Amino acid sequence: MPMKKTLLIISLLLFFNFFVLKLFAQVKTLFSSKERISFQGKFRKDFNPNQTFVIPSIDSQSIIEKEMRENKTSNEPKPYRIAEPIKVSIDVLKEAQWLEDLEYGFGNFVLVASKAKSISLNFDQFYLPSGTELYIYNKNGEIITGPITSSENNVEELWGSWIYPGEMVIIDFRVPLNVKSEMKLHISNIAYGYKEVFGEMVNDFNGSSFCNINVLCSQGNGWENERNSVALILSSDGSALCSGGLINNAANYNIPYLLTANHCYAANSNVSSWRFTFQAWSPTCTPTQNSVGLTFNGATLKSRHSSTDFCLLQLNQVPPTNSGLVYSGWSKSSVPTSSGVSITHPRGDVMKIAVFNQSPTQQLFLNSKDWKVIWANGTVEPGSSGGPLFNNKKQIIGQVHGGDVNNICTGNDHAYFGRFDLSWTGGGTSTTRLRNWLDPTNSGKMEISARGIPSIVTSASEPLCLNSTFTIENLAQASNVIWSSSNPSAFSINNISGVGTRLNDFNGMITITASISGSSGPNTLIRTVWVGAPSTPGIVYGNSNPTYGTTQFYNFLTPSTGFVNFYDWETPPIPLCPPPPPNSIFGPCTQWNTLVDENTQNLSVLVGNTNGFIQVRAVNQCGPGLYSSLFVNVANVNSVYCPCGYINGQGVPMAAKIYPNPSTSEINIDFNQEEFSNSETEIEFINSYEIELQNEKLERVLYEKTKRKSLKIQTEFLQSGTYYITIRNETGNYVYRIIIRH
Repeated sequence: MPMKKTLLIISLLLFFNFFVLKLFAQVKTLFSSKERISFQGKFRKDFNPNQTFVIPSIDSQSIIEKEMRENKTSNEPKPYRIAEPIKVSIDVLKEAQWLEDLEYGFGNFVLVASKAKSISLNFDQFYLPSGTELYIYNKNGEIITGPITSSENNVEELWGSWIYPGEMVIIDFRVPLNVKSEMKLHISNIAYGYKEVFGEMVNDFNGSSFCNINVLCSQGNGWENERNSVALILSSDGSALCSGGLINNAANYNIPYLLTANHCYAANSNVSSWRFTFQAWSPTCTPTQNSVGLTFNGATLKSRHSSTDFCLLQLNQVPPTNSGLVYSGWSKSSVPTSSGVSITHPRGDVMKIAVFNQSPTQQLFLNSKDWKVIWANGTVEPGSSGGPLFNNKKQIIGQVHGGDVNNICTGNDHAYFGRFDLSWTGGGTSTTRLRNWLDPTNSGKMEISARGIPSIVTSASEPLCLNSTFTIENLAQASNVIWSSSNPSAFSINNISGVGTRLNDFNGMITITASISGSSGPNTLIRTVWVGAPSTPGIVYGNSNPTYGTTQFYNFLTPSTGFVNFYDWETPPIPLCPPPPPNSIFGPCTQWNTLVDENTQNLSVLVGNTNGFIQVRAVNQCGPGLYSSLFVNVANVNSVYCPCGYINGQGVPMAAKIYPNPSTSEINIDFNQEEFSNSETEIEFINSYEIELQNEKLERVLYEKTKRKSLKIQTEFLQSGTYYITIRNETGNYVYRIIIRH
């Protein structure tokens, strides 16, 4: 009974770039999750809620007082400190609670930093085997990161988490048992937070000053591209925050350069373990929640210079094609703009926008040649350091250096920005200027526009059921594209037009490759797409010999892939046969009563008195996938308890043996002549049969008469689905339910 329910490789000789494995290496953090996770964890296992790893509290007030004294004795801007780094040595795999099933090991590790306002984690041994999923979240799961997978693995085995408010952080993971021994999770440092992050999580995020403006307010209209380039930066030890912005290069190479402040680097130069979170804004002007942030781990230093307080990094990971991130444009003009904005994360708050409507002036600020900007609306604060300054053409012209904290949100509110035009030539070498990196072909361009991440898009949404045309967004001009498919017999694609077609009812993942050549050099982009129905769930498990009338639970080991809309369970059906006669020794056929858990998609049943298959398949808009099956033999119910034929008021054995069921290419019918002739009812057997095959709509598909002892029916021409075979002779009608699968 159905129930619906890149790695970026650059060659300066050939000027090209490829997407490979690290293309998709980034992690999403949901900052205001509505899912509430109990002590059972993300995977709903019976872990001990009282088993925790506790780190004692620290004297936060003394740390704050020390910080205030240091700030009074130095006017030099610094990153916004939020936490104190604490060295630890925690082997998560040894300290975690473990449970196992037939295929996976499930781990749960709870860390409590007593009285901390936030926690972040640094791993010095980090390796996730293929097939592993890991989640990190705070108490109850209001902020949750994941799934974290093997795509985050790196040669250094270093990895850092984002920041989680509160004193508790939980790590949940699921790893295939056959590779469990390969996994590494060792924490070398935690950042013990002594300041609030994101302010009150559900109460307006008021971590920054009152005059700040959320980037999705009206002042941010028209700055959508630019906000998609801005990152909140967390230092390698998790102790301090800055801002920065992705920036385009004149050759349009897909290189993830990020511009921030030199003083952020001077405070913590271990950029290989910095973390960068993009799109961390409130989805409304008046915030009630945050959105989903996209976090990248690690970068390399390209150039920096103190005379204009700039620092140029290259992220270790290329933003994915579907991220919506943007490389901002720039201008190296020294002529002041008439107006513009700055987009940053003041005090680590959600993304804000500050507006100026009078031309900046050239000023010397702490021995740095800067733009001085006077604000009309909004402001910048500690934590904004390194955030981009945009002119009225939406191009970067500088980055936040510092401001006057005594005049924030007053009529004299102003800030200083390192000048992009001077950073272009910087200190005259490749490691002290921007020119080498942002104009690698020495084109001499004075300015360039923003550019989105080049990406392959489809005319039809996934899953692709029939046809779809592939194109490339943000394709450089004068480019030629050659298309190819990883499996042309399953999904073909025209190499010029990009029109793709599903073939042979294929279901599964296909890789589409676009080979690009043109003015900015050859490139290769790839995109994996799901074609057709979902994959088959992992094997069904549960009690294969249940007792009639008991409640049983069934599950599948691994979920389907392929844009699953719901799972369709089937249990042994009631045979299509007449009811037993009055006073018969045979009982009626009873139904399996079923219930599906909407969260886990597990099946619970009240067992009926019919044997058969418990099956589950996944369904999407292209249709159902194949079933995963478990045969159940109900205990204490013999084979004729629920008969399908009667003679003279008595039940008789089945008229024929039908196999295989499910069937793929043929069905065999062996008529039960011998049993009939020797039955106690002494029936005179008549060796003649009518066989009718009907589909699920009870439409006739085949009809045949025979006097043979057996019959073979070819099923290759039939569609997959449920069918009924009726066998008729003088003793009665016998109906059998069969499944055909291809």
